[in-house]
Amino acid sequence: MSDSAASVPAFMDDPAGCFNAMATRPPGRELWRLLAGTTASCMKDEGNAQLCALYLQAVAQQLPASDMAVADAASNSNNANMEIEMMKAKMLMEVLDAVALAAAKCPRQLISRSGILQALIVHPGSKASFLTQVQVEFCQVALLAGQYRFAARCIKNQWPRPAQTISIRHVLRYFLLRGMIHVGCNDWPMAVRCFWTCLSVPSEIVSALSISAWKKLVLVQCLQMEDDDYRAAQDYQMQQQQQQQQQWQQMMAQTFDPFSSFGSAQSSATGGNNGQRGPLSLPKAVPNCISRFLTTASNNSNKQQRAQQQQKQQKQQQPEDVGIMVAEEEMSEQQRQQGYTSLGVKVYMDLVYAFVAGDRDKFLALQTQHTALLQNDGNFGLVRQCETAMVHRQVYQLSRMFSVIALTDLAAKLQMDVDPTKALLQQLSLEKTIHPSSSATKWPDIEIEDDGMVVFDFSAPAAPDDDPISGMLMADGQAQSELENNIMQLVKLTHDVEKLDVSIATSPMYHALVRRAQDAKMGGPRGVEEL
Repeated sequence: MSDSAASVPAFMDDPAGCFNAMATRPPGRELWRLLAGTTASCMKDEGNAQLCALYLQAVAQQLPASDMAVADAASNSNNANMEIEMMKAKMLMEVLDAVALAAAKCPRQLISRSGILQALIVHPGSKASFLTQVQVEFCQVALLAGQYRFAARCIKNQWPRPAQTISIRHVLRYFLLRGMIHVGCNDWPMAVRCFWTCLSVPSEIVSALSISAWKKLVLVQCLQMEDDDYRAAQDYQMQQQQQQQQQWQQMMAQTFDPFSSFGSAQSSATGGNNGQRGPLSLPKAVPNCISRFLTTASNNSNKQQRAQQQQKQQKQQQPEDVGIMVAEEEMSEQQRQQGYTSLGVKVYMDLVYAFVAGDRDKFLALQTQHTALLQNDGNFGLVRQCETAMVHRQVYQLSRMFSVIALTDLAAKLQMDVDPTKALLQQLSLEKTIHPSSSATKWPDIEIEDDGMVVFDFSAPAAPDDDPISGMLMADGQAQSELENNIMQLVKLTHDVEKLDVSIATSPMYHALVRRAQDAKMGGPRGVEEL
């Protein structure tokens, strides 16, 4: 054992002193080995957040030593090279697993201060063209630290392919975690791409990671509808409201296949006849096991709902027994969780159908009823964003119906109070009209008059084809042209002033006037000529 490792306190005797010493020593192979093995196993079960943060600091300092065995392996030309490589990979895997678990027990501030993110991003494994565990755990730690934009910048130009030595679990984790990072940045297209990739990984069994990716995918694709043209969305929404009940019965009567049924032109949740991709759209390469799982989940949920309706009808026909009947509001969260089948897939389907139909009452009822499930899945925030998107869509639809409406009436139609409605309109006026996004929807100018009337004005001049980007480019071109004209006028004025200076300096009359003015300022008697 080297001197640097010998002077480090034993982990079992003084864990904090051990990690503090490692965090201040230069990287070394012996110190790196101390972080693996028994130490890594103990850290997986450690509950002290401060000690976990110290472990992250020690790993961040000693992580460069994880590749020091490569030089020894290259210098030997025998069978020991493969053993050294396997031992190095095993130690790295043990430490990275412990890092992911330790970071989950630390506050965000301690993770960011530990330096583990910077150490992982400069590790050679994070720059490889093939997927490594370093890249997976970097996404995990960045997500736990809340450093979404930093992580998105680091992985911006990377799309690694899975290596033969990496497990399917790491592949699913990487694209799921990366999609969650893009969700944190509100980058819906990249999030959808990551979740689609996660669902397209070939497999023969259904993984909970794939179902988690599906749940987040359908919610993110709902949020993407906010960027679509609301007028087109309103058309197929009205059509869906008229045929929803009939479509649901037909879909449940047949074999339920999310790949085929959800992609059909009969469901507005998948885009309808407008050629738009709906929230329940799935990639074509989705494994059959996932399709069968969603099929079974929906069919079982539908049968369970019919059975519950039959039981409710039977109870209504029987005499009411107050001692036996239990109100639904009094059910415990544990009983609610036990009632879910197939990981609550049907709940997310109902949320999507309510979102597409614009049924805010049903959406809020589902959100309230299944709050525990949504929080356990980590999707409660996405559901709240979908709720906000439904309000925005409803405001736009009302603006197409009313040019002028009282603020109180608008608040009543939105089922909101007056003050929150006023704040919402001011926010929409700022985001949608003053700083428009790349949405295809042309929002009206929203003005709130002093008498409490709200004015929606669609007649405001806009860029050609309602394209904000083209409008900004045209505005930039006009500003550039005006600037060039002003510069030319300024240059011409400068030349004119120079010519005027020359003509004045060479004018005899000007010099005579100057001498006369100077003589007039002098004192003394004046002659008859001057009088």
